[in-house]
Amino acid sequence: MTLWRPDPALIRRPAYLSLADQFARAIHDGRLANGARLPTHRHLADELKLSVQTVSRAYEE
Repeated sequence: MTLWRPDPALIRRPAYLSLADQFARAIHDGRLANGARLPTHRHLADELKLSVQTVSRAYEE
């Protein structure tokens, strides 16, 4: 699993798009390797204080 984590301070509404954008930027900037394992939906949702559905939707994007 990767050590990179999204920044909760950068999450804006709609949260799933904001989160997906952080993933894309991290991949683009080389901070997150393409294909890297990410935390489970539930773990990341708990960590960011978001719903599991929001994280799932961001992962789908």
